[in-house]
Amino acid sequence: MPVPIALLRKELWSKESVGMKAHYDEKGFKEITVGDWSEKKEEIMVVEGEKVMDDNDEEGSSAGIIREVSFLFPASSMVSANTAYEKQEIRACEDAKGGFVVRSVTQNPEVMYGKSFKTENQFLFQWVGPRATRVKISSQVNFEKRPNGFIAGQIESGVKQGTKESSEKLLDLLMSSAGSKKKRRKKKEKSKW
Repeated sequence: MPVPIALLRKELWSKESVGMKAHYDEKGFKEITVGDWSEKKEEIMVVEGEKVMDDNDEEGSSAGIIREVSFLFPASSMVSANTAYEKQEIRACEDAKGGFVVRSVTQNPEVMYGKSFKTENQFLFQWVGPRATRVKISSQVNFEKRPNGFIAGQIESGVKQGTKESSEKLLDLLMSSAGSKKKRRKKKEKSKW
């Protein structure tokens, strides 16, 4: 991605981010509430006299900052308009020069089965040069109680497609708001044939 990592950090952390506002507008979100960033309290467990990391902590990352966001998700052919609740967390990665991780966990309790799962997205931003950043994106659905196979498959498929489309749009908007005139290099999809 032809954008300096410091500009991306500013766009993602600032409450007044032009790129994030454009992203919310493009997706049709309404009634957006963005909380203030606060320091995440590091959760350390002690097992048999030794410190053990929380399951969400990764080796080589700081405790980070966290905020809560909510927005009215627009109606689609599958669901009516509903409120999404999201926790966003940003951590610095000590193993990547100036790199950081953005992790979001989202739940839509007003939709069918919405109380039974959360969507987790993670963006890893790595410094690769003064004017370039590498971005790796992962996503998964975490079920509290997994519905039958067909329904779970539909939920996972929808999340995968929605995350892909949303992530591509977000990265393009972040590049645009950061002043980059270059196009983001997209990975070629493998042919199914």
